Amino acid sequence: MPQFKPCTALPIIQLARVHAEERQYWLFRIHDYEHQNAYENEAEALLAAEHLLFTLFRDLTEEYYKKALLSGKMNLALWVSERRGYWQGREDEKKLHQIAVGNAIKTLRNLA
Repeated sequence: MPQFKPCTALPIIQLARVHAEERQYWLFRIHDYEHQNAYENEAEALLAAEHLLFTLFRDLTEEYYKKALLSGKMNLALWVSERRGYWQGREDEKKLHQIAVGNAIKTLRNLA
């Protein structure tokens, strides 16, 4: 059974290093959700955990942010706010890219 430890920057994310057959890999857990993928290193696991936290678990992120503000943990609240903005920006950029590709395909179809 992996031993999960809270991430320093965002304790709602818990990471575990697992050793198996001369290899090590990383797992993560967010609140009660234990992700099943394994990652080569801690940075990859943390990035994947952040992605899920700020895209699929937005309600949990918002709750965590409010608790940080109410308890006076301003560094944590700022960190959550910054990372939420980062992931929202990535999501917005992806949508813009999809629109641009769709427009290009329509233009090419009209030329054929």
